Amino acid sequence: MRLEVDYSRSLRQVPLLQGYEQQEQDMWAVSLFKTFWHDRINVSLTYLPPIRLGVREYQQRAIDTDFYKEHQRLNLKTYDNLILLRVGFRLNNNKRFKVKNQSKFDDEKNKDRGLL
Repeated sequence: MRLEVDYSRSLRQVPLLQGYEQQEQDMWAVSLFKTFWHDRINVSLTYLPPIRLGVREYQQRAIDTDFYKEHQRLNLKTYDNLILLRVGFRLNNNKRFKVKNQSKFDDEKNKDRGLL
């Protein structure tokens, strides 16, 4: 079992032809990870607490031209107290196959190939 506290500052601004758009979001997350059945089932439970320290609260999009104006502002507080459950199942049984590489390469370390 593994417990993780994560701070992610990933809200970025992407330029458009006549404006900009912000993508992703900043967040704090507390995650709990557990594996079952010989590491074949992975379960993670993630909680996004309402911590405002270092987190930008709005995601914006702005387009401004002579004939069209658009301004959108999304409040990111709607993601507070969000709980995410993720379950993964691995089908292989952890066997590894080794491939024998019998390729031949030219050896360029001969005495005749020097520059002088």
